[in-house]
Amino acid sequence: MPQLLLGLLLLVGLVMVLRWFATANTAALAGAVRRVAIGSAAIAGGGLLLAIVARNPLLLLQFAPFLLPFLYWWWRRRRAGQSLGAGWGSPGTRSSGGEGVSTVRTAWLEMTLEHASGAMDGRVLRGTQAGRSLGGLPEPTLIALLTECAVDSDSVRVLEAYLDRRFGPDWRQRAASSGPGSAQDGAQGEVPPRQERPTDMSVDEAYAVLGLKSGATADEIRAAYRKLMLLNHPDRGGSDWLAAKINRARQVLLGD
Repeated sequence: MPQLLLGLLLLVGLVMVLRWFATANTAALAGAVRRVAIGSAAIAGGGLLLAIVARNPLLLLQFAPFLLPFLYWWWRRRRAGQSLGAGWGSPGTRSSGGEGVSTVRTAWLEMTLEHASGAMDGRVLRGTQAGRSLGGLPEPTLIALLTECAVDSDSVRVLEAYLDRRFGPDWRQRAASSGPGSAQDGAQGEVPPRQERPTDMSVDEAYAVLGLKSGATADEIRAAYRKLMLLNHPDRGGSDWLAAKINRARQVLLGD
């Protein structure tokens, strides 16, 4: 009896697999095969590594200098993927699937994601770069746009995912060392040497970061700061870099 039940289960499973193969599109099938192959290779490699380490635990210390950079890279890629997923399915966005392309719309951006290639592109809907394609904007201008759209957390997450995919995670370090004039310089296609850029934040940039007009009162500054930190605090899935910019803007304007 147990053998009969096992046989029936295997038969049902085989039928379901064959039906899925018959109905799945080429891109989905290729993606599934790729994931299975990568997963199998990872399991085999992990098993081999465990077997080697079990025989000689000291080898783990020798491999550590090579494993730690890889683990850090994997963590950053995973975090970028979570940012993309959060922006792609969060409230306030519209997703549609058709011909292997998803489209998502936030308050500031309309983004497209090709399922097969993973290529991302988008169009700016508002602000100083309204109507322009993200693919045509240099890195400094995109970073300035990230600061500009800080009032909308969905737009921030999607744009950060785009920056991670296009420039890699190091754009945050470059953004932190760039000054207020870098976005305008980048819009002309010429980025001055890093050592010539001011590293502090000007009063005008501080107002822009908080979304305020020049001459705003202290109460207005504090209210804008609290609102932006509520949306972009790292503990709520926000950006460390953007939170640091918001904090610095408050310090520049209030002196505390």
